[in-house]
Amino acid sequence: MLAKGKAIDYPATVATTWEMSFQAVAKASPAAAQLLTLCAFLAADDIPLDLLRPGAEHLPPALAAALADELATADMIAELLRYSLVKARDESLSLHRLVQTVVRGRLDEDEGKDWAGQTVRLVRAVYRFGDTDLTTWGPAERLLSHAEAAAGWAEKAGVKAEATASLLDVAGSCLNNLGLYLRALDLEQRAVALAERAWPPDSSELATYLSNLGHTFWRLDRFAEALPLQPRALGIDQAAYGTKHPVIANLSSNLGITLMLLGRFDEAQPLLEQAVAIAEATLPPDAPEIARYASNLGSLHHELGRYDTDRRLGERALAISETALGPGHPEVAHRAVNLGVTLAAMGDLAAARSLMERGLAIYRRHYGDDHPQTRWALMNLDALG
Repeated sequence: MLAKGKAIDYPATVATTWEMSFQAVAKASPAAAQLLTLCAFLAADDIPLDLLRPGAEHLPPALAAALADELATADMIAELLRYSLVKARDESLSLHRLVQTVVRGRLDEDEGKDWAGQTVRLVRAVYRFGDTDLTTWGPAERLLSHAEAAAGWAEKAGVKAEATASLLDVAGSCLNNLGLYLRALDLEQRAVALAERAWPPDSSELATYLSNLGHTFWRLDRFAEALPLQPRALGIDQAAYGTKHPVIANLSSNLGITLMLLGRFDEAQPLLEQAVAIAEATLPPDAPEIARYASNLGSLHHELGRYDTDRRLGERALAISETALGPGHPEVAHRAVNLGVTLAAMGDLAAARSLMERGLAIYRRHYGDDHPQTRWALMNLDALG
């Protein structure tokens, strides 16, 4: 019974000790106390202050000012270390999850909502991910757990729905890039649900989230679930931008691919051709979007056995991607493997193997061996025998 009693009393004892530490920190450095509270609404491990600093304008003035000054930041961290409330490595902080729980528990309802709102706005302000911009990949992956945590607390508090939906959507794109499609699906479904409450039904933001959710269903081979979302997104943005805007090219191509994968080739072809035509009319000739839409159109011709047309489109797509993104970009890998598949179907196995090996090497360099794209490239290469 004594052991059982100690097990029950332990959290309360620790909480009491920490409460004394919190009060001492707040008295010595209000900014340090605010930093600890911010950390309670992020993931517990590897909180990178250097990546969060550019969004500090969304924080209380004392904390924002301290984060803007390296010496003041060091003083805040030292104060928290003095009471063993955090661990620090350079400007990255970690803390015990129970500390986070106790810190959040000290806040009243309004304070909790305020901090949840400030945190999600901060993370959204600094969170960037672009599938063609490799410079965003590392920071986006490092901030991913914090984006998920901040969005979760904001959802729970019912605050900042627009910023939360936007953060969930962009974090979903990062997860898609990592090949974590089911996690991406969860975030993107939540983004759509929030957007449908936060924006009118004809908003472009909602159209973007619907389209991205459809793309994730597509990644999971759940084409029938993608299909209702994409025409809705296309209709919203056609009403907003007209029929010749670059965003319409993207939505048309996405819908066309889904229809193609469902075997509805006659419906898919005009959409895929329209995407290429719009992009060619509205974007620079070396825009990576043109490569993407040409490649998608080539896939349709491949399915229909029109390998010559598929090859012509595939060669063009590869050349544009190499020019726009550089020879080692993952999109170049995708174009190379796709073109290799086409050449294999045409009987040119040596050229097909060379392209597939090139694509596989790029994927391995960026993604490792376990990523779905790497496995896809290896499967096609193995199929050559």
